[in-house]
Amino acid sequence: MRQGDRSDAERDLPVSEVCHQGRFDMQQAAGIGPSIIIKGELNAHEDIIIGGRVEGSVLVEGCKLTIGPGAMIVADVRAREIVVAGHVLGGLAAQDRIELREGSDIEGDITTPVLRMMEGAGLRGRVDMPEPAAAEEGEADGDAA
Repeated sequence: MRQGDRSDAERDLPVSEVCHQGRFDMQQAAGIGPSIIIKGELNAHEDIIIGGRVEGSVLVEGCKLTIGPGAMIVADVRAREIVVAGHVLGGLAAQDRIELREGSDIEGDITTPVLRMMEGAGLRGRVDMPEPAAAEEGEADGDAA
């Protein structure tokens, strides 16, 4: 999202804070088009939609990453939330959730507290679903009582 697209109040906030407030939607996310190839590190603090090819590593801190149909990711991927409709060769790790849509193809391990896998999605790898942080804190408080 370009700086000019944000309201005056949002311009004073870091992009990651605006993302946490849920201000971004699919029309406002930064996009990497189908003809773009990135080799190296992709780091972002805002919602990202990838339609092209990324080789290396992808880190979307505190925000949502969408891997569109036809996209090819050869990388380990980390984000708050990940939606996959394309192809991934590498690990996926999300703080909140991962959604594998119909036609997605993942070859790698997944780590997330919540996994939604639609019919027609392909996965070759292991899935680790740790307890959400809030649930772990609640259990620790309950043990102390």
